[in-house]
Amino acid sequence: MEIKKQTILTDDGVELAYLENGSGEETVVLLAGFGAPAISWVNQVDALTAAGVRTIAFDRRCHGLSEHTAKNLTMLRQGADV
Repeated sequence: MEIKKQTILTDDGVELAYLENGSGEETVVLLAGFGAPAISWVNQVDALTAAGVRTIAFDRRCHGLSEHTAKNLTMLRQGADV
């Protein structure tokens, strides 16, 4: 898998990372479970990309390559981040 890290800045100032691969018309967003980074989707990303699907694997705040912060660590906020 070729990793293309992208980042976005949330409206509360936290930098979140996501890995984008492929370029198909269909897009699948992959959200890892608690404690897991986006890179944990590597096998699925490879298969989906090979099938012509664009993938976005998202690192939630305080996970993987996203900013590790104590700011707004609620499930409501994490839902808003997505």
